This record gives sequence, structure tokens and C-alpha cells, in this order.
Amino acid sequence: AEILERMGFLWIKIGAMMAKRVDLYSDDFRRELAAVGYREHGFPFELVQETLAQEWGRPLDAVFRELDPTPFRAATISQTHSAVLKRSGRWVAVKVQLPGVQAAFEHDMVLIRRMVGLFKWLGVQKQLRWDSIVWELHQVMIAAIDYRYEAANHRRMRKSLRSQQIEVPRVCERLT
Repeated sequence: AEILERMGFLWIKIGAMMAKRVDLYSDDFRRELAAVGYREHGFPFELVQETLAQEWGRPLDAVFRELDPTPFRAATISQTHSAVLKRSGRWVAVKVQLPGVQAAFEHDMVLIRRMVGLFKWLGVQKQLRWDSIVWELHQVMIAAIDYRYEAANHRRMRKSLRSQQIEVPRVCERLT
């Protein structure tokens, strides 16, 4: 688990996928793999500030009245901060992706495809559909790093749960 964490987010996702395989791994092994990625403490706030200012093309004090420098949620590829919008005074959650995630993902996928090619050539676990595994991993990772998928899912959830009187916060489209 520690090795996967040091290798980066794609490998952490692979560990999470492995943790779901009750048919292949012991409970203790799967429990350890399931915890991978939750030991993160976030990245420096200066990087958050630079990322947001660059993404929006304006200083943060033009957008926020307040932005908490301590994330209330930190994961492998992102962290979430609370903030207050300058114009409306509304409290919002600001999810920021660690810069360089896309490039790291592409690099790791090249490595995984090479490893799978070697596994297939050597006849490792012939019963596995290696190409399908790589395709699924690729799709999972695209959805994880492209926040438009998350925003669309959030909007659907907000709409579908409204009838059950469950309040789901709105996605702030102009800042997404």
C-alpha cells in the first residue's frame, strides 16, 4: 500500500480496484489496499492559489471574500477548501486538482500498457482479459481527473433528489 501511494494516483486507483477483488485477495490485504490514498494531507496552499488564479485568469481576491488555506478534504489528486464568494457572500466548496495530474496519468498509462504487453507475451494470468482491464482503468481515470463528469453527476443527483426533499448544493458553473 505504501509503495502504491509513493508511485502516484493511478497506482492508488489500481490498488483500490484490487481491493474489490474478494476472489483474489485476503481480507487483510484488501483492507490495507482500500485505505490507500486516504493518508494524504494535501498540497501547499500556495499551489492552490497559483492553480486557481491561472485557471480563472484573475487574482483570487477578485473571486473570494475568504478562502480557507486548510483543506477540509484531501485526496490523492485533489483537495477541497471552503470559501466565501466575493459578490454573493455564499459559502462554497472549492475543489482543486493537483497540477500535473493529466501528464502523470498519461505517463503512467504508457507504462501500464507496456507492462500488460509484457504480461500477455509471457502468458501471465492468461485467463484475464488484460486489454479490458486497461480500457476500464483508462475510463475510470478519465472520469476521475475530468471534473466535468463530476459536475454533471452532481447536477443529476441534485435534480433526482429534489423530489425526496434532499438538498444537494448547486455547482457554480462560472467557476467550474
